[in-house]
Amino acid sequence: YRAQRVFTIDPTTARDLDDALHITPLEDGRVEIGVHIADVSHFIPPSSAVDKEALKRATTVYLVNGIVPMLPRPLCEIACSLNENVERLAFSCVWRMNMDGTLSKKKGCGGKKDDIWYGRTVIKSCARLDYATAQNIIDKKVANGEKRVDEAF
Repeated sequence: YRAQRVFTIDPTTARDLDDALHITPLEDGRVEIGVHIADVSHFIPPSSAVDKEALKRATTVYLVNGIVPMLPRPLCEIACSLNENVERLAFSCVWRMNMDGTLSKKKGCGGKKDDIWYGRTVIKSCARLDYATAQNIIDKKVANGEKRVDEAF
């Protein structure tokens, strides 16, 4: 997924970009959607002190005056962060949908299996979007107020 249009959507102040997605229209009228989660397991040995502490914390906690990260900052903000234009390891779930919102079925399986794939990937995010920019794209507005719409989105 290095060549896909993969992007993150996070708060403007986010430092740990741990999830990304891609949405690709297919020639047959369906759409492929991928959700990519940073693969921290590559950097943390099972049952290590960091693994045990992360298990206790379970998640990053966002407070009014600060953040208590689940993982050490060098991991969550640098090594595992899905920053733009940098290849990163990820766990991905990719599926295909029909335009009516139903899951597509795998071809050649008699139409019985959903067209979903899970696995380890290498991704390269091309953009870091904040919520306002993502909403402007959805609303077919350009973030800087221009009236021209980029139809590629």
